[in-house]
Amino acid sequence: MRKRVLAIVLSAVVMVFFMAPVSHAEMSGGCKMMKGGEHQKGLEGKFYKKVMFLLKNHEELDLTDKQIDDIKALKYKVKKEVISKDTSIDMTKAELSEEMWKDEPSSDILNKLTDRKYELKKEKDKILSKGILDLKAILTKEQAKECKKLYMKQLF
Repeated sequence: MRKRVLAIVLSAVVMVFFMAPVSHAEMSGGCKMMKGGEHQKGLEGKFYKKVMFLLKNHEELDLTDKQIDDIKALKYKVKKEVISKDTSIDMTKAELSEEMWKDEPSSDILNKLTDRKYELKKEKDKILSKGILDLKAILTKEQAKECKKLYMKQLF
């Protein structure tokens, strides 16, 4: 009887030790990729995926050195602008939070800060949209067709 109880307790302890790393990985966001341990979503993720796809497949697409340099320059230009907008958004969120914690928050100030936050997010999305269009403009029509074929091939 004691051996059976001991075996059950021991197996439960072993199971906990083996399951802890798995549950920790799930709680911490899984694999660490790009931004704070999360996969980027939305236009920002789409832009960076397109850049990485083009740079990874530059030989198959027959990209010139100038095109590769243009893609890299565009990536860093957009990245700088996005970082700037993200900082402004975070500052606005902090101001919004500060106002909310006041004893008597002003609805006018809250409305202005909320409007500013979403205006900044809209500007960020416009920067990313323009970046995606600029990426497409770097490619020739033949390269764009080949790029679509490669992408579809990788999906299946």
